Amino acid sequence: VAGDLILDSSKTVGKLDGFIKSILAPLIRWDAVHFLAIASRGYLFENQFAFFPLLPFLSHWLGRAFCFSGRLSAVTGAALAGVLISNLAHYLATLVLYKLTILLFQSSTFAFTTAVLFICNAACVQLSIIYSESLFALLCFSGLFHFYRRRRLLASILFGLASLTRSNGIVMVGFFGYEFFKFSLGQEGPFILTHWIARLVKTAIYCAITVSGFVAF
Repeated sequence: VAGDLILDSSKTVGKLDGFIKSILAPLIRWDAVHFLAIASRGYLFENQFAFFPLLPFLSHWLGRAFCFSGRLSAVTGAALAGVLISNLAHYLATLVLYKLTILLFQSSTFAFTTAVLFICNAACVQLSIIYSESLFALLCFSGLFHFYRRRRLLASILFGLASLTRSNGIVMVGFFGYEFFKFSLGQEGPFILTHWIARLVKTAIYCAITVSGFVAF
């Protein structure tokens, strides 16, 4: 299996390193193989550019911290970091989704049901391996939470990080676009040209920040 080959390609530096490799090996499957390869060696092949860099970047640098003592190899450190980041992001995304649902629907029961369904979805295994879905969900849910709390700049920054995690993060510009569309129709008060221009500029800035991660990559 490709994941085993990547782990075995690094020299085992001790019993702890070998033990962690054996624990992590079943989790290095599917696209996790590519994320780990990028985190440990960088982008080497054209097909790897389908995988956006935020998760590999975080896995690489946190993995280096794990390797500081010299008891773990670079590949093992990156693999351990990637799994921890994905699982922590999954947990935090669930909490943020719960708070977001309460904010929008004012129902703790509905929010709890939503969180449980998010945890127990059919693709939940991808939320626990080295895969960008958990981190992407955390950034999108957090961005939406701040968007509906009218913290537009912070929301756009989080959306920008989401677009650096997965390419479909750019669709989050739709929230700013829809809000501006409603404003243009006069749903927030009488039409005033100077206010419309100021709102247009702000919306353009928020949208540019949202797609900045995608564009930068």
